[in-house]
Amino acid sequence: MNIDTTLAERFDLTVPEEPPTPPVPLATESVAVVPAVQGSDIDIDAQKARETIHKLIDKSVAAFEDLIKVAKASEKARDYEVAGQLLKAAADMSKDLLAVQKVKRELQPTEEEGPKKTSIGTQQNIFVGSTNDLLRALAAAGMTSGKPAPMEIQNAEIVSTT
Repeated sequence: MNIDTTLAERFDLTVPEEPPTPPVPLATESVAVVPAVQGSDIDIDAQKARETIHKLIDKSVAAFEDLIKVAKASEKARDYEVAGQLLKAAADMSKDLLAVQKVKRELQPTEEEGPKKTSIGTQQNIFVGSTNDLLRALAAAGMTSGKPAPMEIQNAEIVSTT
């Protein structure tokens, strides 16, 4: 029992019979058979991302067309605003599609370049030890500048280390 018949019984009204609504056809979606991708994980991930973005763009275009029909029928500004937001989202997905290609190119080295080398820059070095240890290490590495040899203090006497 639906609400119309319940209200009609309460208020002694007659409910006009509605024609049966035709069944809504099920949405058919074509499923593309994707061949097995050979290659590295980068290729597989990039291909998957491209497929996903393509599907999202196709669905947003179909939804946009339906939303425009609703907006025209209702003539409400909010419906047009939502359609505009959906259109912007589809444009952003197209940009994302190009970004996938750019990232893929950056991650895969070309045959001429070889693998990309990363360097780690050292900004601050800390030496843990005494001054004498540091001076000995510098002298052993040949990095002394011809200045007199360092002096060591032993038993309150100054003794030359040379």
